[in-house]
Amino acid sequence: MAREKSIQIGVINITTHPHSANNYKEMFKMVFTKKITSKIRGDEWGMIGSLRVEAEEVEEILFGNFYKFLNIDSKGKWLDMSDLKPIDPSENGDLIPVPEHIKPNLKEISYVFHPGRHRLFFESN
Repeated sequence: MAREKSIQIGVINITTHPHSANNYKEMFKMVFTKKITSKIRGDEWGMIGSLRVEAEEVEEILFGNFYKFLNIDSKGKWLDMSDLKPIDPSENGDLIPVPEHIKPNLKEISYVFHPGRHRLFFESN
């Protein structure tokens, strides 16, 4: 027997001025193309990870994934869990540097955006 699955969906009403479906669509495309990231909370950051536009009968709809990830300070102190002592990377050459373009703890969040109604639907669990 198949196991039932459920998801939680959040909805945000996005408004800008001037109020235009094309402006919303262009805004999403610009943020995606320029790979703009934004702080969510603490060390968590997010960005539009994928974007595709599909033409429906009434309006174009945007689909894709948001990426949520950790933006750690690779120059900050680390903790050695074996002896519970801080490690200063500038004093310890044994640490493996984390390249700036690699971000840990990725979460992919599906979204659907209706520019005409300026409604953003996304997985919220």
